[in-house]
Amino acid sequence: MTNFSGTPHRCILEFVAEIDWAQLIVTSVGGGAVVKLLDYIHTGYVRKRERRETARDVLLKHHDPILKAADELVGRIRSMAVSDFADFRPAAIAKLEPDVVLLRKAAAIFYFVQFWARIQLLRLETSVFATGSDPAGSRLQKFLQQLESRSARVVDRAWQRATGEAILVDTNQGRRPINLYEFAQRYQSDSAFRRWLSPMAEILESAGTDPAERQRILKYGTVVHALIDTLDPNHVVTTERDAWPNKLSPAVRKKLAFGTFREHLPFVPDVRKYTDPKKLEGPRRPADESLE
Repeated sequence: MTNFSGTPHRCILEFVAEIDWAQLIVTSVGGGAVVKLLDYIHTGYVRKRERRETARDVLLKHHDPILKAADELVGRIRSMAVSDFADFRPAAIAKLEPDVVLLRKAAAIFYFVQFWARIQLLRLETSVFATGSDPAGSRLQKFLQQLESRSARVVDRAWQRATGEAILVDTNQGRRPINLYEFAQRYQSDSAFRRWLSPMAEILESAGTDPAERQRILKYGTVVHALIDTLDPNHVVTTERDAWPNKLSPAVRKKLAFGTFREHLPFVPDVRKYTDPKKLEGPRRPADESLE
């Protein structure tokens, strides 16, 4: 049997399956049917290949920025996990200067929103089908779908996408998220901007005293952590960090192991890293001090 596993053959077969044969027969009546058929197939194949190559280019453009934003978010969530969300516990921040407290809280919000902004940029520049047609894009797409699912997300999908777009600015090099300094200034001075961010801010504030909200954030961070380790296994653009399974409740660990990873993300290696509190942690690296 002929092997059609190669990309050109697969593209041709997929295009042939999409052909409107009734229209083709009508347009071919009068002679030259074979020539027209071959020309029709060739033109369609070229267009499909160009669309896939464009989608792959867009994915490569956004791949590293998404990973870097995810890395910064995981660093912040791990810091909150280790400190038991000290920045959001009244007793822990009572002696700190108000400006310091505001900056720390704004930074926590920023790392979530920056990650969502990077995702939104990819979404705006390519279609879901085009992203999923590439193997690397398919895995990224599955992670993003899971992170927006009811079982994992920390805010409603619409809020997540809206807040991600809210921090995008146009530059000569294209759109980009604002940086932490710009975010902190705007967060302090713009009440309308703060209202857009209020769902995330309220969840973080609640996490200081509410164990359920704390688990919600830690579960989300665990999936983002797995995204980093899976898509950048050698940590070329990200930092290798220990997970925090000992900070997760038994119920959340079970949902991650048997729901999130087994059912939705079965390609994630070493799931026990994220779900087994008895698994020994690797050596702490001094460079892992993005855990402000």
